[in-house]
Amino acid sequence: MRTGVALVTHLDQLQARREEPFGAGLVRRGAQDRLGPVLISAIACAAALLPFVVLGDRAGSELVQPMAAVVLGGLVTSVLLTLFVVPALYVRFGSGYQADLTDGLELVRLRTGADGPNGDQPPEPVGAAADPVEGR
Repeated sequence: MRTGVALVTHLDQLQARREEPFGAGLVRRGAQDRLGPVLISAIACAAALLPFVVLGDRAGSELVQPMAAVVLGGLVTSVLLTLFVVPALYVRFGSGYQADLTDGLELVRLRTGADGPNGDQPPEPVGAAADPVEGR
């Protein structure tokens, strides 16, 4: 789960920094960037579990061997899901997410009137008095 969250976070960061536009290129680059860390962590865990799977037929390992095999299978499955399924789901459902964010930011901008040159205050109306009380 952590690797999937890290992948989605990386994709969001790539898109936020405007390094890649949303689409297949963004997902391809993000998956390639995260391929090394995902594989290294999976190989390290598999290396720790492999002796229990291989030498599981010894006395006293009746419980450890099946558990290690299940964890190893889950590890392989999670790597495949992280590298193939999560990017596909990001392409499918991520565009709506990004559009919602853009629409939300636009709505906040319209409600606050932050249209000024610095984006922090609305522009003054043309022809309006600077001080409406004194009429100047």
